[in-house]
Amino acid sequence: LPPPFVDDWDEWLASGLASPRAIDVDGQGNLYVADQLARAVLKYDRYGRFVGSFLHDQASGKGVAVTPDGLTLYASTKSSSVAIVNVADGSITGYLSGANLVAPGRIDLDAGGYIFVADNGAQQSNVKIFFPNGTFKSAFGGNGTANGQFKSIADLVVNTHTERVFAASNLAELPRLQVFDLSGTYLSSVTNAFLYGTDNHSARGIAFEERADGRAFVLRYLHS
Repeated sequence: LPPPFVDDWDEWLASGLASPRAIDVDGQGNLYVADQLARAVLKYDRYGRFVGSFLHDQASGKGVAVTPDGLTLYASTKSSSVAIVNVADGSITGYLSGANLVAPGRIDLDAGGYIFVADNGAQQSNVKIFFPNGTFKSAFGGNGTANGQFKSIADLVVNTHTERVFAASNLAELPRLQVFDLSGTYLSSVTNAFLYGTDNHSARGIAFEERADGRAFVLRYLHS
């Protein structure tokens, strides 16, 4: 953890990642890493060199997304909100609005700039969709184990080529990877037992090849 009084946050953060929880990349190859213990979003260039940081002592470290042009950053905060950050100067230009976010986690964008946020509330876990201007559009999911529902969302990613939303459930419920269209309509699911066999661990960390027929890569939590 950072000391109580830090004169140069960037110098302290440049010493290394403490507990990275979410990552995104812009169109120029710059990396943005949300770190839960550092309570910040760290930026690296395409070669892994530290560039700077955002939201000192405000970020929750649970979610981050950046626009392809690298101009705007979205990050989950400790105050149960999602901050909109100007990457050029690090200033907060606003927050996603119009919805009661309880515990925002993973964030991703579709090709049209709509913002998808996994919200893991105590009574209701769902995915909230926001217009590109940051105002609330709709939500899908809800608390439960039926198709299209969640008790806790471990990861969320939008495949911009196929226009599908993939949401992975935690082990607290039926562990599975569910698929939705961009409006939140449930399409299908794959159980973790099918993905991993008898290990059946939680799916966490999903990425797609940059092609319409590309493969999906899925991490399994707890086992490397």
